[in-house]
Amino acid sequence: MLLENYKKFYINPSFDNVNDLWSSILEYDFKDYDFFCADVKEFRKATVFRSNTELVLHSNGSTSTPRKFNLGPHSNFWLNSVERFVKFPHGLENVKILNLFSSSLSSMSSQEIYSLPSYTWHNWDGNGMLPIRHTIHYCMQRFALVPFLIKKSNQLGPLFLMGQPFNFLYLNSHKEFQDFLLKSGKILGIVPVDWEPFFKKKGLLDAGFHINDNCVNWTTGVNFYTCKFNTKHFLPTFVIEKNGISNLINLASRPKYPVDDLMKISNTRQKCSCGRWYLPFVFIPHVKFAVRRANEFIYDDSIVDRLDSQYYNLQFVQRGNIVDVLYISPDGMSKTDYSMIQDLLKGMEIVFIKNSYALLGEKVLPYWSGPVAKYYNFKPYRIF
Repeated sequence: MLLENYKKFYINPSFDNVNDLWSSILEYDFKDYDFFCADVKEFRKATVFRSNTELVLHSNGSTSTPRKFNLGPHSNFWLNSVERFVKFPHGLENVKILNLFSSSLSSMSSQEIYSLPSYTWHNWDGNGMLPIRHTIHYCMQRFALVPFLIKKSNQLGPLFLMGQPFNFLYLNSHKEFQDFLLKSGKILGIVPVDWEPFFKKKGLLDAGFHINDNCVNWTTGVNFYTCKFNTKHFLPTFVIEKNGISNLINLASRPKYPVDDLMKISNTRQKCSCGRWYLPFVFIPHVKFAVRRANEFIYDDSIVDRLDSQYYNLQFVQRGNIVDVLYISPDGMSKTDYSMIQDLLKGMEIVFIKNSYALLGEKVLPYWSGPVAKYYNFKPYRIF
Protein backbone atom coordinates (compact mmCIF):
# COMPACT_ATOMS: atom_id res chain seq x y z
CA MET A 1 0.00 0.00 0.00
CA LEU A 2 2.84 2.41 0.79
CA LEU A 3 4.43 1.99 -2.64
CA GLU A 4 1.09 2.40 -4.41
CA ASN A 5 0.33 5.57 -2.48
CA TYR A 6 3.73 7.01 -3.33
CA LYS A 7 3.00 6.31 -7.01
CA LYS A 8 -0.40 8.03 -6.76
CA PHE A 9 1.23 11.01 -5.03
CA TYR A 10 3.93 11.32 -7.70
CA ILE A 11 1.40 11.16 -10.54
CA ASN A 12 -1.11 13.49 -8.89
CA PRO A 13 -0.05 15.23 -5.65
CA SER A 14 -3.60 16.15 -4.69
CA PHE A 15 -4.43 16.74 -1.05
CA ASP A 16 -6.43 13.49 -0.91
CA ASN A 17 -3.43 11.56 -2.20
CA VAL A 18 -1.17 13.34 0.28
CA ASN A 19 -3.44 12.28 3.16
CA ASP A 20 -3.53 8.68 1.91
CA LEU A 21 0.25 8.65 1.62
CA TRP A 22 0.75 10.03 5.13
CA SER A 23 -1.58 7.38 6.57
CA SER A 24 0.33 4.59 4.85
CA ILE A 25 3.67 6.07 6.01
CA LEU A 26 2.47 5.88 9.62
CA GLU A 27 1.07 2.36 9.19
CA TYR A 28 4.07 0.86 7.35
CA ASP A 29 5.47 -2.29 8.99
CA PHE A 30 8.83 -2.53 7.09
CA LYS A 31 8.05 -6.12 6.02
CA ASP A 32 9.16 -5.50 2.42
CA TYR A 33 11.49 -2.54 2.94
CA ASP A 34 14.26 -3.72 0.56
CA PHE A 35 11.74 -4.25 -2.25
CA PHE A 36 10.06 -0.94 -1.46
CA CYS A 37 13.37 0.96 -1.75
CA ALA A 38 14.27 -0.72 -5.04
CA ASP A 39 10.84 -0.07 -6.57
CA VAL A 40 10.56 3.53 -5.41
CA LYS A 41 14.00 4.31 -6.86
CA GLU A 42 12.92 2.84 -10.18
CA PHE A 43 9.66 4.72 -10.69
CA ARG A 44 11.21 7.97 -9.44
CA LYS A 45 13.40 7.91 -12.55
CA ALA A 46 10.38 8.80 -14.68
CA THR A 47 9.07 11.46 -12.30
CA VAL A 48 8.96 15.08 -13.45
CA PHE A 49 10.01 17.16 -10.47
CA ARG A 50 8.55 20.61 -9.94
CA SER A 51 10.76 23.64 -9.55
CA ASN A 52 7.76 25.82 -8.66
CA THR A 53 7.15 24.95 -5.02
CA GLU A 54 5.36 26.52 -2.10
CA LEU A 55 8.27 26.94 0.25
CA VAL A 56 12.01 27.60 0.24
CA LEU A 57 13.73 26.35 3.39
CA HIS A 58 17.04 27.67 4.70
CA SER A 59 19.50 25.75 6.85
CA ASN A 60 20.88 27.78 9.74
CA GLY A 61 24.52 27.02 8.97
CA SER A 62 25.26 25.94 12.53
CA THR A 63 27.62 23.20 11.33
CA SER A 64 28.20 24.08 7.67
CA THR A 65 27.65 26.77 5.06
CA PRO A 66 23.99 27.94 5.10
CA ARG A 67 22.03 26.69 2.12
CA LYS A 68 18.51 26.84 0.78
CA PHE A 69 16.34 24.23 -0.91
CA ASN A 70 12.82 23.89 -2.24
CA LEU A 71 10.09 21.87 -0.58
CA GLY A 72 6.67 21.05 -1.97
CA PRO A 73 3.94 20.63 -2.86
CA HIS A 74 1.86 20.73 0.35
CA SER A 75 4.96 21.80 2.25
CA ASN A 76 3.04 23.07 5.30
CA PHE A 77 1.21 19.77 5.63
CA TRP A 78 4.45 17.79 5.54
CA LEU A 79 6.28 20.14 7.91
CA ASN A 80 3.48 20.09 10.46
CA SER A 81 2.74 16.37 10.20
CA VAL A 82 6.31 15.03 10.29
CA GLU A 83 7.65 17.50 12.85
CA ARG A 84 4.68 16.91 15.13
CA PHE A 85 4.93 13.13 14.94
CA VAL A 86 8.70 13.00 15.40
CA LYS A 87 9.10 15.58 18.15
CA PHE A 88 6.03 15.30 20.34
CA PRO A 89 5.21 12.39 22.68
CA HIS A 90 3.22 9.56 21.17
CA GLY A 91 0.16 7.99 22.71
CA LEU A 92 -0.21 10.70 25.34
CA GLU A 93 -3.15 13.05 25.55
CA ASN A 94 -3.22 16.54 27.01
CA VAL A 95 0.55 16.63 27.49
CA LYS A 96 1.91 20.10 28.22
CA ILE A 97 5.35 21.02 26.90
CA LEU A 98 7.47 23.94 28.05
CA ASN A 99 9.70 25.13 25.22
CA LEU A 100 12.96 26.50 26.62
CA PHE A 101 14.72 29.03 24.44
CA SER A 102 17.73 31.10 25.50
CA SER A 103 20.27 29.95 28.07
CA SER A 104 22.91 31.99 29.87
CA LEU A 105 25.41 30.65 27.32
CA SER A 106 23.41 31.92 24.35
CA SER A 107 25.18 34.61 22.36
CA MET A 108 22.04 36.76 22.64
CA SER A 109 21.27 36.20 26.30
CA SER A 110 23.21 39.21 27.54
CA GLN A 111 21.08 41.42 25.28
CA GLU A 112 17.75 39.84 26.18
CA ILE A 113 16.02 41.46 29.13
CA TYR A 114 12.75 40.14 30.51
CA SER A 115 11.04 41.53 33.57
CA LEU A 116 9.56 38.05 34.01
CA PRO A 117 9.99 34.81 32.11
CA SER A 118 7.11 34.29 29.71
CA TYR A 119 5.64 30.84 29.29
CA THR A 120 3.03 29.09 27.24
CA TRP A 121 2.44 25.45 26.43
CA HIS A 122 1.61 22.88 23.79
CA ASN A 123 -1.71 21.10 23.99
CA TRP A 124 -1.65 17.66 22.39
CA ASP A 125 -5.08 16.15 21.81
CA GLY A 126 -3.92 12.80 20.43
CA ASN A 127 -6.22 13.00 17.40
CA GLY A 128 -3.87 14.29 14.74
CA MET A 129 -4.74 17.92 15.45
CA LEU A 130 -1.90 20.39 15.35
CA PRO A 131 -0.66 21.32 18.80
CA ILE A 132 -0.66 25.00 19.67
CA ARG A 133 2.97 26.04 19.57
CA HIS A 134 4.12 28.36 22.32
CA THR A 135 7.47 29.55 23.56
CA ILE A 136 9.13 30.23 26.87
CA HIS A 137 11.90 32.84 26.52
CA TYR A 138 14.12 32.12 29.43
CA CYS A 139 17.36 33.82 30.40
CA MET A 140 19.08 31.79 33.10
CA GLN A 141 21.40 34.65 33.98
CA ARG A 142 18.44 36.48 35.47
CA PHE A 143 16.09 33.81 36.81
CA ALA A 144 16.41 30.55 38.71
CA LEU A 145 14.92 27.85 36.48
CA VAL A 146 13.99 25.08 38.90
CA PRO A 147 11.71 27.19 41.14
CA PHE A 148 10.03 28.45 37.98
CA LEU A 149 9.47 24.87 36.76
CA ILE A 150 8.08 23.89 40.16
CA LYS A 151 5.66 26.81 40.06
CA LYS A 152 4.47 26.12 36.52
CA SER A 153 4.19 22.35 36.98
CA ASN A 154 2.08 23.00 40.09
CA GLN A 155 -0.20 25.17 37.93
CA LEU A 156 -0.27 23.03 34.79
CA GLY A 157 0.51 19.51 35.96
CA PRO A 158 3.38 17.26 34.82
CA LEU A 159 5.38 18.69 31.90
CA PHE A 160 7.67 17.71 29.06
CA LEU A 161 10.67 19.99 28.46
CA MET A 162 11.59 20.91 24.90
CA GLY A 163 14.59 22.94 23.74
CA GLN A 164 17.80 23.28 21.76
CA PRO A 165 20.67 20.86 22.53
CA PHE A 166 22.87 23.56 24.07
CA ASN A 167 20.09 24.46 26.54
CA PHE A 168 19.95 20.92 27.85
CA LEU A 169 23.74 20.63 27.82
CA TYR A 170 23.91 23.69 30.06
CA LEU A 171 21.12 22.48 32.36
CA ASN A 172 22.42 18.94 32.48
CA SER A 173 25.81 20.12 33.76
CA HIS A 174 24.12 21.09 37.03
CA LYS A 175 23.57 18.41 39.64
CA GLU A 176 20.56 20.37 40.94
CA PHE A 177 18.77 19.99 37.62
CA GLN A 178 19.20 16.21 37.43
CA ASP A 179 18.22 15.86 41.10
CA PHE A 180 15.08 17.88 40.38
CA LEU A 181 14.21 15.67 37.40
CA LEU A 182 14.66 12.48 39.41
CA LYS A 183 13.03 13.54 42.67
CA SER A 184 10.26 15.99 41.84
CA GLY A 185 8.01 13.80 39.70
CA LYS A 186 6.96 16.97 37.87
CA ILE A 187 8.84 16.43 34.59
CA LEU A 188 7.73 13.46 32.45
CA GLY A 189 10.39 13.65 29.77
CA ILE A 190 12.70 15.66 27.55
CA VAL A 191 12.32 16.50 23.85
CA PRO A 192 15.53 17.95 22.32
CA VAL A 193 14.90 19.90 19.13
CA ASP A 194 17.70 17.80 17.62
CA TRP A 195 19.19 14.43 18.51
CA GLU A 196 20.31 13.75 22.05
CA PRO A 197 23.76 15.34 22.24
CA PHE A 198 24.93 14.49 25.76
CA PHE A 199 25.15 11.59 28.16
CA LYS A 200 22.65 12.08 30.93
CA LYS A 201 20.43 9.07 30.37
CA LYS A 202 21.77 6.82 33.09
CA GLY A 203 19.42 7.13 36.03
CA LEU A 204 16.81 9.11 34.10
CA LEU A 205 15.82 6.16 31.91
CA ASP A 206 15.76 3.87 34.94
CA ALA A 207 13.41 6.36 36.58
CA GLY A 208 10.99 6.07 33.66
CA PHE A 209 11.85 9.26 31.78
CA HIS A 210 10.95 9.51 28.12
CA ILE A 211 13.92 11.16 26.40
CA ASN A 212 12.95 11.68 22.78
CA ASP A 213 16.22 11.61 20.88
CA ASN A 214 15.04 12.81 17.46
CA CYS A 215 16.04 14.38 14.16
CA VAL A 216 14.42 15.67 10.97
CA ASN A 217 16.63 16.62 8.02
CA TRP A 218 14.34 18.24 5.47
CA THR A 219 17.01 18.30 2.79
CA THR A 220 17.26 14.51 2.60
CA GLY A 221 14.13 13.44 4.47
CA VAL A 222 16.19 11.51 7.04
CA ASN A 223 14.32 11.37 10.34
CA PHE A 224 13.95 9.40 13.54
CA TYR A 225 12.43 9.61 16.99
CA THR A 226 12.76 7.66 20.25
CA CYS A 227 9.68 6.08 21.78
CA LYS A 228 9.04 5.71 25.50
CA PHE A 229 10.69 2.25 25.39
CA ASN A 230 13.96 3.91 24.27
CA THR A 231 13.76 2.46 20.75
CA LYS A 232 14.67 4.63 17.75
CA HIS A 233 12.18 4.56 14.86
CA PHE A 234 12.23 6.24 11.46
CA LEU A 235 9.49 7.02 8.96
CA PRO A 236 9.92 5.81 5.33
CA THR A 237 10.10 9.30 3.83
CA PHE A 238 13.59 8.93 2.34
CA VAL A 239 15.61 6.43 0.34
CA ILE A 240 19.39 5.93 0.40
CA GLU A 241 20.92 5.93 -3.08
CA LYS A 242 24.44 5.39 -4.36
CA ASN A 243 25.54 9.03 -4.29
CA GLY A 244 23.01 10.67 -2.04
CA ILE A 245 19.72 10.49 -0.16
CA SER A 246 16.37 11.35 -1.75
CA ASN A 247 13.52 12.95 0.16
CA LEU A 248 10.53 10.95 -1.07
CA ILE A 249 7.87 13.45 0.00
CA ASN A 250 9.55 16.35 -1.80
CA LEU A 251 8.66 16.80 -5.49
CA ALA A 252 10.74 19.94 -5.86
CA SER A 253 13.77 20.22 -8.13
CA ARG A 254 17.12 18.67 -7.19
CA PRO A 255 15.57 15.59 -5.57
CA LYS A 256 18.87 13.93 -4.54
CA TYR A 257 21.32 15.46 -2.06
CA PRO A 258 24.81 14.41 -0.94
CA VAL A 259 25.08 12.39 2.23
CA ASP A 260 25.23 14.67 5.27
CA ASP A 261 23.91 12.44 8.03
CA LEU A 262 24.77 8.77 7.60
CA MET A 263 22.11 6.08 8.16
CA LYS A 264 23.14 2.42 8.22
CA ILE A 265 19.87 0.49 8.26
CA SER A 266 19.53 -3.17 9.24
CA ASN A 267 17.41 -5.45 7.05
CA THR A 268 16.01 -7.40 10.04
CA ARG A 269 12.80 -5.88 11.32
CA GLN A 270 11.79 -6.11 14.96
CA LYS A 271 8.63 -5.47 16.98
CA CYS A 272 8.94 -2.74 19.61
CA SER A 273 7.09 -2.85 22.92
CA CYS A 274 5.35 0.35 21.80
CA GLY A 275 3.56 -1.75 19.16
CA ARG A 276 5.38 -0.53 16.05
CA TRP A 277 7.59 -2.57 13.72
CA TYR A 278 10.99 -1.01 13.06
CA LEU A 279 14.39 -1.56 11.48
CA PRO A 280 17.38 -0.95 13.78
CA PHE A 281 19.85 1.58 12.40
CA VAL A 282 23.05 3.42 13.17
CA PHE A 283 22.92 7.20 12.79
CA ILE A 284 26.08 9.28 12.37
CA PRO A 285 25.30 13.00 12.20
CA HIS A 286 27.33 15.38 10.05
CA VAL A 287 29.78 12.85 8.61
CA LYS A 288 31.92 15.75 7.40
CA PHE A 289 32.75 16.48 11.03
CA ALA A 290 32.66 12.92 12.40
CA VAL A 291 35.54 11.61 14.48
CA ARG A 292 37.63 9.33 12.28
CA ARG A 293 40.33 6.75 12.81
CA ALA A 294 41.94 5.72 9.51
CA ASN A 295 38.95 4.92 7.25
CA GLU A 296 36.36 4.32 9.96
CA PHE A 297 34.02 6.55 11.92
CA ILE A 298 34.17 6.51 15.70
CA TYR A 299 30.58 6.98 16.82
CA ASP A 300 28.99 4.91 19.57
CA ASP A 301 25.91 6.41 21.19
CA SER A 302 25.27 3.13 23.04
CA ILE A 303 28.27 3.84 25.27
CA VAL A 304 25.88 5.54 27.68
CA ASP A 305 24.38 2.14 28.53
CA ARG A 306 27.80 0.81 29.55
CA LEU A 307 29.12 3.73 31.56
CA ASP A 308 29.93 2.99 35.19
CA SER A 309 29.96 6.57 36.53
CA GLN A 310 27.28 9.23 36.20
CA TYR A 311 27.99 12.05 33.75
CA TYR A 312 26.40 15.44 33.23
CA ASN A 313 28.42 15.71 30.04
CA LEU A 314 30.70 13.54 27.94
CA GLN A 315 32.08 14.67 24.57
CA PHE A 316 34.86 13.55 22.22
CA VAL A 317 36.41 16.39 20.22
CA GLN A 318 39.06 15.47 17.64
CA ARG A 319 42.08 17.64 16.78
CA GLY A 320 44.08 15.72 14.19
CA ASN A 321 45.20 12.53 15.90
CA ILE A 322 44.34 13.94 19.32
CA VAL A 323 40.91 13.46 20.92
CA ASP A 324 39.90 15.67 23.84
CA VAL A 325 37.55 13.83 26.20
CA LEU A 326 35.47 16.53 27.90
CA TYR A 327 33.46 15.36 30.86
CA ILE A 328 31.58 16.48 33.95
CA SER A 329 30.92 13.84 36.59
CA PRO A 330 29.89 14.36 40.23
CA ASP A 331 32.10 11.48 41.40
CA GLY A 332 34.80 11.56 38.74
CA MET A 333 35.49 9.05 35.99
CA SER A 334 35.76 5.44 37.14
CA LYS A 335 38.67 3.20 36.13
CA THR A 336 36.22 1.05 34.19
CA ASP A 337 35.04 4.01 32.12
CA TYR A 338 38.61 5.25 31.66
CA SER A 339 39.64 1.88 30.21
CA MET A 340 36.52 1.63 28.03
CA ILE A 341 37.13 5.07 26.52
CA GLN A 342 40.77 4.25 25.90
CA ASP A 343 39.67 1.11 24.08
CA LEU A 344 37.08 3.09 22.05
CA LEU A 345 39.76 5.56 20.95
CA LYS A 346 42.54 3.01 20.59
CA GLY A 347 45.38 4.21 18.37
CA MET A 348 44.69 7.92 19.04
CA GLU A 349 46.22 10.30 21.55
CA ILE A 350 43.69 11.03 24.30
CA VAL A 351 43.51 14.11 26.54
CA PHE A 352 41.01 13.95 29.42
CA ILE A 353 39.60 17.37 30.40
CA LYS A 354 37.50 17.38 33.55
CA ASN A 355 34.63 19.78 34.30
CA SER A 356 34.37 21.10 30.76
CA TYR A 357 32.16 20.97 27.70
CA ALA A 358 32.21 22.41 24.18
CA LEU A 359 29.64 24.30 22.15
CA LEU A 360 29.74 23.55 18.43
CA GLY A 361 27.59 26.26 16.91
CA GLU A 362 23.98 25.59 17.89
CA LYS A 363 24.56 21.85 17.67
CA VAL A 364 26.11 20.00 20.58
CA LEU A 365 27.37 16.63 19.42
CA PRO A 366 29.03 13.91 21.51
CA TYR A 367 31.56 13.18 18.72
CA TRP A 368 33.02 16.04 16.71
CA SER A 369 35.97 16.84 14.45
CA GLY A 370 35.93 20.45 13.31
CA PRO A 371 35.72 24.04 14.52
CA VAL A 372 34.54 24.50 18.10
CA ALA A 373 32.59 27.63 18.99
CA LYS A 374 33.89 27.70 22.55
CA TYR A 375 35.11 25.50 25.38
CA TYR A 376 33.41 26.08 28.72
CA ASN A 377 34.73 25.19 32.13
CA PHE A 378 31.98 24.24 34.53
CA LYS A 379 30.89 27.32 36.48
CA PRO A 380 27.59 26.73 38.27
CA TYR A 381 24.81 29.29 37.95
CA ARG A 382 21.92 29.45 40.36
CA ILE A 383 19.19 27.33 38.82
CA PHE A 384 17.79 25.65 41.94
